[in-house]
Amino acid sequence: MIRGKFRNIVITGGTSIFNGSNCLSEKSKSIMEKLKEVEYSNLESKFQNLKSILDISSISPKRVSAEFSILNALKNEEELFNEFTTTIFYTKSHDGKLAALINQYIISKYFNADVKIVEIDNVDVKDRIKLKKSFGDFMQKLSNTLLEQDKEYTFFAPIGGYKVLTYLAYVVGSFFGYQTGYLYEDAQVLMKIPPMPIKIDLEWIVESKDLLLKLKRNVLTFNELSDDEKEFIEDNSFFFEIVEDAKDTLVTLNVYGDFLISDYLETKKLISEDVLNTIRNSDSKFVLEKILEMVKKIKLYYSSYEKPRSLENSIKHNFQWGFEFPYLYKGGNGKNVFRALWDYNQYSDTITIYKIWLNHDDYENDCNYIKNNSFNTNVKLVEID
Repeated sequence: MIRGKFRNIVITGGTSIFNGSNCLSEKSKSIMEKLKEVEYSNLESKFQNLKSILDISSISPKRVSAEFSILNALKNEEELFNEFTTTIFYTKSHDGKLAALINQYIISKYFNADVKIVEIDNVDVKDRIKLKKSFGDFMQKLSNTLLEQDKEYTFFAPIGGYKVLTYLAYVVGSFFGYQTGYLYEDAQVLMKIPPMPIKIDLEWIVESKDLLLKLKRNVLTFNELSDDEKEFIEDNSFFFEIVEDAKDTLVTLNVYGDFLISDYLETKKLISEDVLNTIRNSDSKFVLEKILEMVKKIKLYYSSYEKPRSLENSIKHNFQWGFEFPYLYKGGNGKNVFRALWDYNQYSDTITIYKIWLNHDDYENDCNYIKNNSFNTNVKLVEID
């Protein structure tokens, strides 16, 4: 029995199943032709009546689809658990959904795997407001899916679909520390790319908080901005979408900036004097960066209908210690230890941080004490930007 490394595979899918070089392309195109007049909402039910023509008994595993090839390569390298779950994201289009349904059927039959398909809005470049919302929804859905299982057992492959979605998927994966997989299909060589380190200078976020919130909620013209604001946007253009029209230059916070910093900007943050002293007497940039990451994960958890298990283990690590409150956030390890006691009020959107540890031994000693006694949360609090 092969006991591999990964049991949760997350893939952004495309339409390679229809490529002429793939062994099921003719039968897949035949299904496409039969269903081309079927309404989008009825595609799945109509597909069930036709899927039997997809004979998998004599397929060539290297020539099925990009999604199939990723799984086949993992299996050949003995990196798949015998029982695993695959999630395929597909764009809301006739061909996109049909490709996902075909992949779902073939993969579930061939690998005896549980395959889920998740719809994301189609990319409409003509409507920039809708486009930004679509990208944001995609990043939210992808975050939830990635965090459903432990990172150690999840293989993430943003290989298909629109190129911009592949980029945004890599940003999401990197933010949460996931390596990404890519398959060089001609040679069937599986490559793993480490996460991109995302460093955010919170000082400039705090200094420009009002401007960033305005640009999150509105599209502004350059004429409305001060010279300092224009300079700030030009110096940090990777966070903004800048569009020239016939009359003026328009600017708004782009989906990358929205994903990374909006939760931090909009959430009220209260800290104890002990935490304030820790920030002042340590590497403040590192601590504030970790607080931003913590706020993002807490907000993601509370906004998710299905509370991702691995995310809960990370932000409510106190249950593994044996105490119920305050909640314990488990951040970095090794040289970058970060632990924090916290609480969150959803109604006022307020996160309270009571204590931070940057030393693992101190953290363990204190948590052993809290487990056997308690922690006093009746302390003086101050608000930080």
